[in-house]
Amino acid sequence: MVLKIKNSLLTILKVICFFCIVGLTFIVALQVMSRAFKISLPWCEELARFFLIWLTFAGCSVALSEDRHLSVSFFVDLTKGNINKFIVLFGDLIIIIFYLIITIYGFKLSSKTMHVLSPTMQWPMGLVYSVLPITSLMTLYILVTKFFSFKKGEKL
Repeated sequence: MVLKIKNSLLTILKVICFFCIVGLTFIVALQVMSRAFKISLPWCEELARFFLIWLTFAGCSVALSEDRHLSVSFFVDLTKGNINKFIVLFGDLIIIIFYLIITIYGFKLSSKTMHVLSPTMQWPMGLVYSVLPITSLMTLYILVTKFFSFKKGEKL
């Protein structure tokens, strides 16, 4: 059950990344072509920025979930046994606390900025900022299940 939920969350995050990449590619190509014809589309830059924000947070969550995030493990790899396990668990615990803080303040930020409109497209900025609590909650679930499975000695 836990593995099924984790895989579903990863699939959702990957779909978000896919749509952001496709949207970003289309919007940037449209902007380049429109400038070739001396036509200005001011909403393109703003929408591309929103896609990039969502892509960054969703992609970071996928990378963390699949252990593909950039890390320097040189000193951790020098340790063995219980010390190595403690360092890895401690690092995971710090990341979980960090994502918990992002979730809490992400909810506050997105709810407080729902009435603030973006300059060009007039979208509520709370929708853009909602990427913080959405991806953080998904990542928290994945990291907590990974943390407890590593602690038990099994690998998810």
